[in-house]
Amino acid sequence: MSQTLPPQPVSRKAMIAPHRILRTALVVACLVVFAGAVVWEVMRVTAAPSLTVVSPADNLLTGSHRITLSGKAAPGAAVSTNGSPVAVSTDGRFSEDMDLRTGENIITIVATKKFAKPNIIYRRVVVTQ
Repeated sequence: MSQTLPPQPVSRKAMIAPHRILRTALVVACLVVFAGAVVWEVMRVTAAPSLTVVSPADNLLTGSHRITLSGKAAPGAAVSTNGSPVAVSTDGRFSEDMDLRTGENIITIVATKKFAKPNIIYRRVVVTQ
């Protein structure tokens, strides 16, 4: 006759199956990647658009009462100078002739995009008599 052994308690370690660990790790990894992609996209959308002013140079001293303001902004950005909108090409380039008064002139150039912070650059131009 065969003798049966009394039931032994199963340890908690033996109850964890390797396939469950792998599945849980994959789900967590996918959630981390998805959350990272969402954060990246939100940061990209809300970041200030790029803005470069080619001319005039900052602290320009000139005898002319007329200058050309030119530069480049991120494609799709709206650009304004001293609160007035400036025409921007599809690749982001802009150019505008400006009249200046004698003395110090502060030019404020702003690039904006929907949902984004504005990018602001100041230029100081001094016109001598």
